[in-house]
Amino acid sequence: MLGLLGLGSLLCLGAGAWLLRQPLALEGSLCFDLHPGAAGPQLQTVLKAQSSPAERLALRLYLRLSGVGPTLQAGEYCLEPGESLLSTSGKLRRGAVHERTLRIGEGWTLRDLEHALGTAERLDRTGLGVSWAERATQLGRSGSLEGRFFPDSYRYVAGTSALALLAQAAERMDEALGKAWVGRDPDLPLGAPEDLLTLASLIEKETGFAPDRPRVSRVFHNRLGEGMRLQTDVSVIYGLGPAFNGNLTRADLRRDTPYNSYRRAGLPPTPIAFPGAAALTAAAHPAPGAWRYFVARGDGSSVFSVTLADHERAVDRYQRRAAAKGTAP
Repeated sequence: MLGLLGLGSLLCLGAGAWLLRQPLALEGSLCFDLHPGAAGPQLQTVLKAQSSPAERLALRLYLRLSGVGPTLQAGEYCLEPGESLLSTSGKLRRGAVHERTLRIGEGWTLRDLEHALGTAERLDRTGLGVSWAERATQLGRSGSLEGRFFPDSYRYVAGTSALALLAQAAERMDEALGKAWVGRDPDLPLGAPEDLLTLASLIEKETGFAPDRPRVSRVFHNRLGEGMRLQTDVSVIYGLGPAFNGNLTRADLRRDTPYNSYRRAGLPPTPIAFPGAAALTAAAHPAPGAWRYFVARGDGSSVFSVTLADHERAVDRYQRRAAAKGTAP
């Protein structure tokens, strides 16, 4: 009789183990929250539609007999097709909570970041200042936050503070900017790290073609060193703000704003975008050359010129003729 009981127990244990390893009835991702305390019963409730009564009984016995139940950690979890009750309990025991990503793109502005923060799922905006000026104070910073967040993908869990993510991105930019400033080429016409950041933001917006970044940087450095105005459209466009309709006109170039680099000498008063690592490197290490001008070819690359006459010929070839044919970039 004892042998039969032992055999029955083994069979029951084997059946339970088999049930725990069966894939859950998931047609897609299943995300749920577990709150502190009594995580086991919560899990059984959550998975009621994806498991059979026998499977839930096996899970309940497993959590009780193994002592695993109290070790299940609270948080948001996401299950994928193919997962079992056993793998699920292991995920909860390890605290493998679901992570989301907030992406900050190269060349983004504060306006773009505002949109990303507003659409980020499960990001806690409680206590976050309404304006960027208020957020600067919360982050312990002064002045504009434009350009001050490093472009990257930042992972977070449900309930993470938006301010904490902003602080992380700002610290990343501090580190990248500090490294670029310390390692910069000698004799650059820049007085402070903030100048390097502003110049890098111009480079970021001017070109996405990697080989041209150091050349664009050299054009700006040469112009700054010779006291020439930068005359970069991207700065003018930034100064126009929401009023810019996608078509830069002569009237726009005549409109005097602090960012109109056709009318104002030197760098703009603040960065105009978030520069990435490549743009920071280009700003700190311009290519050797005497170029003072560049114009887009229309294929992503640019033509660089030393003299105004050469530049006018390049503009005529790649801009004016293309515009006349209706193929201007």
